[in-house]
Amino acid sequence: LFWETDRLPGEFVSLTNKLHALITETEEGAEVAKRSGITVPVYAAPIGIDLTQWCKSSDSISIAGVPEGNIKILYYLDWSARKNVFDLLSAYCTEFNGTKDATLILAIPAASPEQKGVIISTVQGYLANIRVANRPAIHLITDPLSSDHRLRLLRGADIFTVPSHGEGLDHHL
Repeated sequence: LFWETDRLPGEFVSLTNKLHALITETEEGAEVAKRSGITVPVYAAPIGIDLTQWCKSSDSISIAGVPEGNIKILYYLDWSARKNVFDLLSAYCTEFNGTKDATLILAIPAASPEQKGVIISTVQGYLANIRVANRPAIHLITDPLSSDHRLRLLRGADIFTVPSHGEGLDHHL
């Protein structure tokens, strides 16, 4: 069980109860499974993470056009409706209206040149319709990034946000 939910579908519960056990990533996931009617043993086994690699003092990336002193808010996501980038853009533009020392870094790696064009035009079109006096800085990254570049990008961020509690430390990072 490696996704965020507050209950499991009945068919999933009945099928799972035929197994020897269920392994989930978090204690919360284990509790959801038990509340949903899972009767086989349920174990939480978090994915192993080398915490030293996330150290902010380690090598990070500077982004052209983003002033070094700015607060960098990183949102790394796949391009899908479920990630709801538009509410984030609305909230950021409203709450940081007029702020000069913050930058939202949207890292949305495109799967193809066509998707890259769709992402850029959709985000730009949405931003054009947000009516604020002084829109805060937003930097969009659509090129695919290597694991090393993603890690260095994260190290350089002051704030890392994900679309839900279930994203955890985000599997694609």
